[in-house]
Amino acid sequence: MSRDPERKARWGHKVLSVVLGRGEHFTALGDLEEMHAEIAREKGTLRAGAWYWGQIIRSVPAYIFHLVYWSGVMIRNYFLTALRTIKKQKAFTFINVFGLAVGLAACLLALLHLKDEFSYDRYNVKADRIHRLTAHVSQQGREFDICGSGAPVGPYLKENFPEVEDTVRFRQDDSLRVKAGEASFRETRVVYSEPSFFDIFSVRMLKGDPRTALAAPRTLVLSRTTASKYFGRDDPLGRTVVVDGAEEWTVTGVFEDIPRASHFHFDVIRSFASLDLEKDPMMRSWMSYNFQTYVLFKEGASPRDLAVKLDPLIMSRLAPEIKEAMGITVEDFLKRSGMTFENRLQALTDIHLRAGDGVSEFEANGDIKYIALFMAVSLFILLLAVVNFVNLSTARSAGRAKEVGVRKVLGAVRRDLIGQFLLESSVFSLIALVVAVILVGLTLPLFNHLAGKRMDAALLATPGMAAAALGLVLAIALLAGAYPAFFISAFRPAPVLKGEIRKGAGGGLLRRALVVFQFAVSVVLIVGTVVVFRQLRYIQSEKVGFNRNQVIVLENVSLLGPKAEAFKAEMQADTRVARASLTGYLPVPSSRARTVVAAENDPEGKNAPSIDVWPVDHDYIGTLEMVIAAGRDFSRDMPTDADAVILNQAAVRHFRFDAPLGKRVLVYDMGPDGRTFVAQPLTVIGVVEDFNFESLRNKVEPMVLRLGKSRGRLILRVRGDDAAGTVAALGRKWSEFAPGEPFEYFFLDDRFDRIYESELRVGRIFGTFAGLAVVIGCLGLFGLAAFAAARRTKEVGIHKVFGATVADILRLLVREYVLLVALANVIAWPVAYVWMSGWLRDFAYRTGIGWAGFAATGLATLAVALVTVGFQSFKAAAASPVETLKYE
Repeated sequence: MSRDPERKARWGHKVLSVVLGRGEHFTALGDLEEMHAEIAREKGTLRAGAWYWGQIIRSVPAYIFHLVYWSGVMIRNYFLTALRTIKKQKAFTFINVFGLAVGLAACLLALLHLKDEFSYDRYNVKADRIHRLTAHVSQQGREFDICGSGAPVGPYLKENFPEVEDTVRFRQDDSLRVKAGEASFRETRVVYSEPSFFDIFSVRMLKGDPRTALAAPRTLVLSRTTASKYFGRDDPLGRTVVVDGAEEWTVTGVFEDIPRASHFHFDVIRSFASLDLEKDPMMRSWMSYNFQTYVLFKEGASPRDLAVKLDPLIMSRLAPEIKEAMGITVEDFLKRSGMTFENRLQALTDIHLRAGDGVSEFEANGDIKYIALFMAVSLFILLLAVVNFVNLSTARSAGRAKEVGVRKVLGAVRRDLIGQFLLESSVFSLIALVVAVILVGLTLPLFNHLAGKRMDAALLATPGMAAAALGLVLAIALLAGAYPAFFISAFRPAPVLKGEIRKGAGGGLLRRALVVFQFAVSVVLIVGTVVVFRQLRYIQSEKVGFNRNQVIVLENVSLLGPKAEAFKAEMQADTRVARASLTGYLPVPSSRARTVVAAENDPEGKNAPSIDVWPVDHDYIGTLEMVIAAGRDFSRDMPTDADAVILNQAAVRHFRFDAPLGKRVLVYDMGPDGRTFVAQPLTVIGVVEDFNFESLRNKVEPMVLRLGKSRGRLILRVRGDDAAGTVAALGRKWSEFAPGEPFEYFFLDDRFDRIYESELRVGRIFGTFAGLAVVIGCLGLFGLAAFAAARRTKEVGIHKVFGATVADILRLLVREYVLLVALANVIAWPVAYVWMSGWLRDFAYRTGIGWAGFAATGLATLAVALVTVGFQSFKAAAASPVETLKYE
């Protein structure tokens, strides 16, 4: 025990030595040790140990102050040295700072984009407790989600499941005409809903009582913008509007505009109580799936418990309805139709990025795959910038070798040198961050256009984004500065000062590997951009079974009622109009009508999968210039065509008709009682060539065309190139037939191209980021070429003395970089091929990747590398050998 205080004293001495860590304090520690020994001899080791620790504790504040002071002095010296280095190496500083700034700007834009995408629907205070009912369907190799359920499902869950706090149902409405006073408006974002909407979703009611505003029939609430549009500054509560020219509805509330980051946006919400339960049998059916239903769970309740019970519950309720309508069990129906069906719960916060574009979605959603891809590409851009920093820093290391040697001779230890170089890296990174923020502010409008966003640069100032940016800078400083710091600080002073540090000081193998990596990434991005745009061109030029050019589609024609046919005749009388057709069904996203259709002698026909059946007029096929492959078109001279159909080629294959003309098909539809299916026999009079009425990602599905009234739109095929004049004439004619009604139209080819808007956006982003990758790579090559030329100055001079020409010198200096870029292409091509082949598999109709794009990319990158390296190399090659050798 007598030796314990002695042992503690020795450990205290060691700890204090480590804490102080500087040579000038060892004398004081020696004195302290001598005093401790003297006290131990006179008064014993126990008292000596107590005295020793007392001295240490009393000295700690002074030592801490001393440590902080000298650390501050050291950091100040490091900082001043870093600023001198930056000032001395202006070109190097520009290349490094600008390269890092571009990479940081790309990453900051990606972070803004990511924050925006993941913020969807999180404005709802109860977002984590809200789920949506969906049904996942797999049929004939195609998978899709139905974003809805039967009308009775929501109330049943609320009444019978204690974990459910509330539910709300929506039913999407077609566009409607609203007349407020003397003005008429066309609204497209319209739904029916219940008072619980305002309890579940955080949509603030500005005027009216949210508990009763949607309780009574023929009542509706308006968004703030819509109410202002209808009534200006007047109070809208209690005002009456006329809907579709006939019904009077009372305005009972005004709600705040739904935030942009939401998967739905409504301008008019009509009361669910206005739907007629008696006249609409679907309101009582579990199998209608026409109602978007959201469930609010109680605090602490687990959605998993209900999710497990949901599918058995709904299928048990569907069984008697299917039995009554079709005479078979649910299991037989699914088996015969080749369908699998699963009812699910979907978290509200997952809808925007993980729901896809299911059936009955309110709006187009985002895609988590594209978000992940965008983040990966932006991180690669940042990594390329960091690679540039490492590359240029190691290349400069030979030039700083003597500096390191001199500092070591003067007493600097390796720790000091590492701190110096890491601080320089941090200073570069901070300057790059400032430049990056400026770049983000300048380029954000363009990025918003590319990505289809409305983000604000002020988001960078939020605590979360600021912390992320500073964390990113710290990580870059450590990652980018670590290798140069440890590499350069390891130089031994004697060989350095003797001039024995040569190639190894530059880390040549690492630099070559990093150059190859940089250009390989650039090549992959460029090839990806080429393939995306090539596929888009293929889509735009592909024969899709109809002519989408020179076609104008007029909306709201249903407003004309019985005058629609007369309006069509007036349009056809215009010399600029070649053909016209009245229909609501277009070969682009529009109205859809699916029902069961079977060959007449198929005993299981009514259990077959439903297909599209479109009611069209006599001029539909001719106006869209579809091709009749067999038989004939509908004719006004043939009254029997009212009971006839035209199939597409996919439908012929579907029904296994060898000779389809004259065959009969049965079109099943719900009977008047709303419970049983009734079959109507129709005769096949023609076959039209397959036409794409969905995205080219999907194969053409079976389609049946039949004569019927569908007056939602008027399709006009126009002549000539005077689109503006034609539209103006159509507008005047519309005003004659529908005075005061909005004149709305679109061009069919524009609507077709909109289907591939996400692919176009990906192509633009790929192209932009590929350009950034090439710029960063060229900056790196430029810096490396400059340092290589400076390091080989004497070698170039000797070559010229012995008769080498400028061309010979250029070949000498450029050859290595050309080989590196060529190797990068060889490595990148297989990666790009596999990657883009996977992307193209999402399209049922696609172009090949083609080797022309690879060859063009290889030549382009080689040309860029030659120009970048050649500029610096030519300066070195053209220099006079007298000037380059005179210092020898």
